[in-house]
Amino acid sequence: MPLPKPNETRAKYLSRCIPILKKEGKTQSQAIGGCFGRWKFYSKEGKERKNQEARLKVLSKK
Repeated sequence: MPLPKPNETRAKYLSRCIPILKKEGKTQSQAIGGCFGRWKFYSKEGKERKNQEARLKVLSKK
């Protein structure tokens, strides 16, 4: 499964990733889920959200 490129939009990544997973034998739903999950995890947006969640956890412990 390909990784998102720096500054790649979600739409561009999904349009690149989904056909690859379908060629590997995944269903359309599996391909969408796998690619979206990977984009969310590796994208700048996903990293920022994880950082915010980590900060909130630290602040809530104080």
